[in-house]
Amino acid sequence: MAERTGALLLDTDVLVLLSVAGVLDEVASLLGYAPSQMRRLPASVYQVQRSKKFAETYAAPVLASIVQSLRKIDETTESEVGDLELLNALNAAMDVGEAQLIATASATEGALLVSGDKRAVRNLARSQVHTCIAAMQNRIVCLEAALWMLVQKNGAAQTRRAFMHALNHKTVRILLSESMTCDQQCLDGIASFFEDLHKDAKGLLFNPAPSILACRR
Repeated sequence: MAERTGALLLDTDVLVLLSVAGVLDEVASLLGYAPSQMRRLPASVYQVQRSKKFAETYAAPVLASIVQSLRKIDETTESEVGDLELLNALNAAMDVGEAQLIATASATEGALLVSGDKRAVRNLARSQVHTCIAAMQNRIVCLEAALWMLVQKNGAAQTRRAFMHALNHKTVRILLSESMTCDQQCLDGIASFFEDLHKDAKGLLFNPAPSILACRR
């Protein structure tokens, strides 16, 4: 993929998942960004260190490694948000962290947002924040899109091995299950999940394979 300008924003859940799998830089590259273009929420390190969810999921050394990876990524800033009225409207529709990332992405030319928050995508699509919906067309990279690109590049078996320590994540556990015996079967499963979100997203999703994904229904 051609190199992109702007920033690649990532929410905390996706950052943790891709860091555990060791594919964070690879996903950035597949999307056309250098690692130096990645951005995260200022609170993400605190969230990883203090979240009961992460503490119950990953061993302390794994969490320490994740924190080390996150600290290498520049934080978003309040000045990048741009329209505070837009941010307030988004805060009413979703988690404040996801709202900040979407507001920042919409105000940043060339930016994509990698998000694991399907509820936020659907809430944005259902909201009355029409200017943001228009600005974010094809700019939210869901987890399924990232998995599609990885399986297309590396195959299902290698991708499954990369995520072996993240199989507690429901979507990953299903889509990278050992029951997916060939690459095409795995891709078909990913496509089904992608299309389920795509039909509700009003064009917000980045589509890594427009001639294939969301064209089968």
